[in-house]
Amino acid sequence: MRLVTPDAPEHPRSKLNLAADEIAAVHSDTEHDRGIQLVFLDLGTPKAVDTVPARDDEAAMIVDTETPEEVALLTDVYADLKRKLIARGIPSHEIRFVHEAKTREARFRLFQAANDGLVRVIVGSTAKLGTGVNVQKRLAGLHHLDSPWRPMDLEQRDGRGNRQGNEVYGPVLDSSGAVIDPGVGIRIFVYLTSRSFDGYVFQAIEAKARGFKAILRRSVTVRVVEDVDDVVLSAAEAKALVAGDPDVLKRVQLQTAIVKLEALRAAHLDQQVQARWELKRLPQRIADLRARMEAIAADVAFRDIHAPQANTHGDKPFSFDVDGCVYTDRVEAAPAFAAVIQRGAEASFAAGETAGSCPSTTIAAYRGFEVTVRPATSGTVRLGLRCAERFDALEYATARTLDVAQVPAYGIGLFQRVDHLLEAMGAELKAAQDGLAREETNLASYSDQLARPFEHDEALLIAQRELARIERKLTLSVGAPGPSSTWTTVVDPVEEAAA
Repeated sequence: MRLVTPDAPEHPRSKLNLAADEIAAVHSDTEHDRGIQLVFLDLGTPKAVDTVPARDDEAAMIVDTETPEEVALLTDVYADLKRKLIARGIPSHEIRFVHEAKTREARFRLFQAANDGLVRVIVGSTAKLGTGVNVQKRLAGLHHLDSPWRPMDLEQRDGRGNRQGNEVYGPVLDSSGAVIDPGVGIRIFVYLTSRSFDGYVFQAIEAKARGFKAILRRSVTVRVVEDVDDVVLSAAEAKALVAGDPDVLKRVQLQTAIVKLEALRAAHLDQQVQARWELKRLPQRIADLRARMEAIAADVAFRDIHAPQANTHGDKPFSFDVDGCVYTDRVEAAPAFAAVIQRGAEASFAAGETAGSCPSTTIAAYRGFEVTVRPATSGTVRLGLRCAERFDALEYATARTLDVAQVPAYGIGLFQRVDHLLEAMGAELKAAQDGLAREETNLASYSDQLARPFEHDEALLIAQRELARIERKLTLSVGAPGPSSTWTTVVDPVEEAAA
């Protein structure tokens, strides 16, 4: 108000007075460590234009082109804050305005003086003090006297202090980077005036930040994200907000609540669509898993029945059938097994060229199972097992492939691969049982979800009705008869400000 009416009375709990008190208190508390503070104030932000130096030995200038109104604002607000700080005991030479540093070299010297503890309070705008400012070495406090319009700018402001390199108030690390002492940390002050435009500005920042964070997390539940920059106040709304009209504040609260509830409803509808789709898919999926589980269980039982029994010496007999010839010694059977693998691979490759795919070929018999070979990638095959007694038996294939040209070199290792398939049947059965149980649980869960209504339906309807009522009331108040040529707003002195 004193910017508009210079002789207006100053409220003792105005933002500048409260900020001066807090800055002076931190200044006194950190005197021993020469702690510094940054004060962000965008009111009357000075403009800056970079110029290219004409010669290499010239410094690049940052030319400020403030309008006369901005010069007045800077003179009144910045100078008033400095006067208040000096009155509270802070030496004048320890208080600097960042826009006074007109060149990059001057900015560097200013920030170096801050890191050395010679300058202890720097006041500036977000544009000049929010980025490219490395004064974290002794930073003890941040003060937000106003708020920018973009969440990114607010993060940049806080980022001057929430970063590594604070040697005085930051954490103490050991040689491995582990935190030994978290340190005292920095203090961040946000100054808000009740029943003022501050609330609306921070409301807009919150809405933008929520939208951006949701998009970055890919957690947006609605199909369309509203452009929060389109929030516009009419003159009547701004007048009511400054005057403390509770209906305007209530409308903002209702709009926020409705956005949240509509997002929840959209998520609920998406879940209902997913539940319907899953309920169509799951019965067949469960039937397939049950059939697979039963087939594997039958194969496990068949495997156990045909397991070789140890003799009196503790040895388990070996029997491997290749082309009607039964081998009882692995070393003797290995060359015959390798040869039949190579012939089976050739037969499968030839059949695949005719039929368009490469089927498996039965090449031997082992413990009641058919041993098969199936082409994999070019020049390689996989070994497999299939129960010979059932036409619908599953085929179990090795994960690792065999190079057809190098098969004879594998020796008795070929039988180890077949034995591993037999041993892995138990794990296959467990996986099928777990998958069946999981899908049966999903079926019950999706059935319950589909039958569940949106739990906030009534709250959303009530909020929408209340918002419509307040909108009508505000519209009528705008259209109320009054003076047609003048609009005078009388604002009481600020009643409260919080830090």
